[in-house]
Amino acid sequence: SDELSTEQIVFFRNLAGLIILIPRILRQGPSLLKTSVWHWHLMRGLVGVTAMYCYFWAIGNMPLTEAFLVKLSSPLFMPLIAWVWLSEKSGKNSLLALLVGFTGVAFILRPGGDEAFTYVALVGLLGAFLAALAKVTIRKLSVTQEPSQRIVFYFGVIAATVSFPAALANWNPVPPSYWGLLLLLGAVATFGQ
Repeated sequence: SDELSTEQIVFFRNLAGLIILIPRILRQGPSLLKTSVWHWHLMRGLVGVTAMYCYFWAIGNMPLTEAFLVKLSSPLFMPLIAWVWLSEKSGKNSLLALLVGFTGVAFILRPGGDEAFTYVALVGLLGAFLAALAKVTIRKLSVTQEPSQRIVFYFGVIAATVSFPAALANWNPVPPSYWGLLLLLGAVATFGQ
């Protein structure tokens, strides 16, 4: 994030993931891409790429450990989103775990402490919430029997397409030594999904 814009990092992460995924999709054939739930893929793609922008921007603008810890708060939002959206109930132990988890997030972000609760931390927290929403959307997609390769592929297509204009508008020269790192970023993220 010192050399490249957040927009470039998001774009290259998704483009690299697609480059790695396309041979696998081609081996399985075009029938793998047929879907009747475009709206869920579009929602997951738009929400997920927005979460990615928030996260990569937070990494570049706050201490790395704090940005990573804020990102790890994403699972705390998932039961709340599932409760509101999918009407899933949580037990008392889950609610207690959420309370402890959000208390930990508050300590990390230090509202009222030495430093003010910064907008950078809020952007990171928004990214964590949006990442949770994207994951709950994946759950919704899984219920429709969408295979994981299709879900990951359409996310990559949507995220790369959406992030391309912003990457062009905020373009910085890419140092030659970064190309391998960008490919690695896309590979790790895609295989992780």
